[in-house]
Amino acid sequence: IEPAKTPIVPRSTVFNQVRGTDHICRFFDRYTKRVKDTLMRKKTKLDKVPSNTGAAKTQATGPHFKTIILACSFFFPVVVLGVGFALQNIYPAGGRQILITDLWHQYYPFLSDFWSRIREGGSLLWSFRSGAGINYLALFAYYLASPLNFLTVLIPHAFLREGLTFIVLLRVGLAGLFFSLLLQNRFRRCDFSLPVFSVFYALCAFSIGYYW
Repeated sequence: IEPAKTPIVPRSTVFNQVRGTDHICRFFDRYTKRVKDTLMRKKTKLDKVPSNTGAAKTQATGPHFKTIILACSFFFPVVVLGVGFALQNIYPAGGRQILITDLWHQYYPFLSDFWSRIREGGSLLWSFRSGAGINYLALFAYYLASPLNFLTVLIPHAFLREGLTFIVLLRVGLAGLFFSLLLQNRFRRCDFSLPVFSVFYALCAFSIGYYW
């Protein structure tokens, strides 16, 4: 007796049969349409603003306001991640460190070797510290090519781990800053929604899971 064959159901059919899928899709369609209508109404109101209020509009979106928005986009992710480190007793808030998994076994040793090469004038093309030698340029391109790593040369080797913690915070802040600039130029807006979405981007799951 041959076993009964299970019919192959297309993935699209299975997806459409999931309970609540249609309701979710309709909800997001209505929400998207509502957001677009709201933005269109705001744009229409701005187009109808009298010319004598131009000074007020310039003041609200002037260079000082843009600077505040960009500063918030930089410092908000730094503060959030810094508070998270403090709650986990990361130095100087405690006796723990951020060196875990690959950061401990790969990135930090390579960074320490990079620090020594820059300070002592070693070659960045070839390394004889492994077997008959390895291509150090390829290792540098994969692990150490971030321009922020050159900042570690300014600190003593004894504080290299603390410097690495600072670089992680600085990297997250720069991610929020540049994402805010992207949103500002892409969507032609400058308000406090930019720092909010900058925090979402700078502290996304990938950034937190692989912050080294």
